[in-house]
Amino acid sequence: MPPKKNTKAYREEYVRVHYGIHMDSLEVRSVWERRDGVLSQGGFTHHVLPGRRAESELIIVFGIGDIRTLPIHMVQSHSDQTRKELEAIAEAKRAERVEGKDQS
Repeated sequence: MPPKKNTKAYREEYVRVHYGIHMDSLEVRSVWERRDGVLSQGGFTHHVLPGRRAESELIIVFGIGDIRTLPIHMVQSHSDQTRKELEAIAEAKRAERVEGKDQS
């Protein structure tokens, strides 16, 4: 049963998962977003600043690009496909990075 509105449980309920590619490591990562605007990755949490979008904070704070967002009710059925798509993009970026180093 979903939490009642205007409760702590309601505000802290996860509503979206953002998948993306970490810009330095080129690994596929996920960041969970709560209803109250808190983003979580592992043990690290960050509150989306007023006037900013979660996607901006993902780039600035978490270093994640190529973002794909799934509402929480679609995570179970679509997360594997989303991760596969992003992994293909990440693999191409890793190959480009290696190719760029070889030409240096």
